[in-house]
Amino acid sequence: MVFFDRSEAFLCYGLVRVNYYLRGEGFDDTQSYMRPPPRLLVAARLLLGQTQAEVAADSGISAKSIFKAENGTAGIVSVEKLMRHYAAKGVSFIEPGSKPGWGIQTDFLQNDYDTESAALGQ
Repeated sequence: MVFFDRSEAFLCYGLVRVNYYLRGEGFDDTQSYMRPPPRLLVAARLLLGQTQAEVAADSGISAKSIFKAENGTAGIVSVEKLMRHYAAKGVSFIEPGSKPGWGIQTDFLQNDYDTESAALGQ
């Protein structure tokens, strides 16, 4: 027989609620998702040339949640939604693999420095 005190029972209940919520949002809670460091979320937003308010308007994620994600204090669901938004806009995160460290890849920046500068009129 297993006994739980109130805090353990609440924690178990909370985890069940979180798993149910994640399933409802379309997340597979059987996998371990790696989330990029907060600075990469900022970098992704800046690559798109958007402010937090603009990302909030485009994605449906609140500006407060974006602020929290970029400061490392957001919940899993907010970060995952933000990552999906950036992926839809052409920014993907590269997880550490054989080489250490995270990366960002875009599908909309195809030119080198000189070509891109000329396209921007500089």
